[in-house]
Amino acid sequence: MCLILYRPNGVDNLVFYEIVNGQTEPTNKDFMFILESGSKSTSLKLDKQLDYESVSRYTLTIRATVSNSKGLVFNDQYAIF
Repeated sequence: MCLILYRPNGVDNLVFYEIVNGQTEPTNKDFMFILESGSKSTSLKLDKQLDYESVSRYTLTIRATVSNSKGLVFNDQYAIF
């Protein structure tokens, strides 16, 4: 599984992504998923093998923080994919 999150246009923008880990397995408590950043995108990847019989559904929250050259920061925490 791989989800590519593209960065916004413009060379002045820096985007920082993080997974907000929850308190239960379906909310990434055991770090089943990780984010890997590249030069133009960030990918959501599996860090461990999934076991459908123990957890059949996951709900992830990914926080994106955008910063530009003027120091402004925008936080869109609740994106649904």
